[in-house]
Amino acid sequence: MELLLSLLVGCGISLILFYRK
Repeated sequence: MELLLSLLVGCGISLILFYRK
């Protein structure tokens, strides 16, 4: 469960950084 949560957080950060360009 923790692995899935960390994966979701990682994807969220990647999306935020991608859209902030």
